[in-house]
Amino acid sequence: MDDKAKDAAALPVTLAMDGKNLLPVLKGDTTPRIPAPFPAVLLVCLWSLVSAGLFTTFGAIFFKTDQTDCLTPIVNKSLWWSKCYELTGSNDLAARALLHGLTRGCVPQAALALLALLLAPRRRIARRALALATLAVNVTNHCILAWLAGLLFVGTSGDALGILLLVAIVGAYVFPAAVFALFFFVALVPGGDLVE
Repeated sequence: MDDKAKDAAALPVTLAMDGKNLLPVLKGDTTPRIPAPFPAVLLVCLWSLVSAGLFTTFGAIFFKTDQTDCLTPIVNKSLWWSKCYELTGSNDLAARALLHGLTRGCVPQAALALLALLLAPRRRIARRALALATLAVNVTNHCILAWLAGLLFVGTSGDALGILLLVAIVGAYVFPAAVFALFFFVALVPGGDLVE
């Protein structure tokens, strides 16, 4: 019992507002807390999983073996958004190879992202290495998507509004993806922590 009294007496006690020690309030540790590190690994992995899902969906919609079908269901052939574009010659082969590579590149991208997420948080260097590999595959897939969009832009001789829409949608996705990739690379490189 005396040990508990000595321990309680050794702790600093703050005074109440009227100057009396009515209720002893023990001061806790007043050292400033270290802020949590920036969750770069988590954000890179989630972004890679979402983009892998988008690329797989994109590939499933546009990858076909039948040359006679349109890429989109035709409701009215006179409308510009339902017009069929057909690539010929080497443009068609290159577009198919790029689309094939885009859909096949999603598998390692998603697998690396899941491995980095499932790895224990105490294995910090391994998680960062897996996240950097995930980011590299993700950037490669975005480059393939940009190359495919450029090939479709050059290879289609359709109306200007359809081509403008294609380039605007892909450009509105690829440009922020490049900014995200640069930001996440800086956040993942050892020694380049944003908050730590």
